[in-house]
Amino acid sequence: MERILEVPKIEFTCVQWLIAIRTSQIKRTKPRSLGNRASHNIVNDREVMTMSKQTPADDPMIGTWKVNLAKSTYTPGPPPKSAINKFEPWEDGVRATIDLVDAEGNKIHAEVAAKFDGKDYPIKGSPIADAVSLKRINERQIDVAWKKAGKVTMTGKSVISSDGRTTTVSQTGNDPQGRAVNNVIIYEKQ
Repeated sequence: MERILEVPKIEFTCVQWLIAIRTSQIKRTKPRSLGNRASHNIVNDREVMTMSKQTPADDPMIGTWKVNLAKSTYTPGPPPKSAINKFEPWEDGVRATIDLVDAEGNKIHAEVAAKFDGKDYPIKGSPIADAVSLKRINERQIDVAWKKAGKVTMTGKSVISSDGRTTTVSQTGNDPQGRAVNNVIIYEKQ
């Protein structure tokens, strides 16, 4: 017997997202009578589980992350003076804003909006890439490829800790000067 849960009505900021999930990805059950409790939605366990996994606001990546330079390693270096990454929900992906002060004191502001589908999306303001592709491996890991003129310049893996407080970003490839890069960057959620 399928277990039925009562879920109160919730206002969603992205109605199109909710409609897409409900119409294409969720097996629905027929509502049962609630009597005088008709202001609630009735959904099955699978629907609740699917919605919670795909709700952008619940994504552990969403939020502001600041680099911890003492715990990070940059090869060949030098490390930046600071870096803050902000991730916001965007369609069925993420909008990232990167604010960095490099070792020489130059401010770099980059922006990208990308889905987790492995396709290229334009990135503005980045010295290492003009496009980025994201692929979600699981809830806490995303693989990234940075590209310049269609060629992969750097790849990376971003892994969020089980407590959701830190992200480890491993990057390999070449910097704009053509030097081999092997960075392990630690970010802390703000």
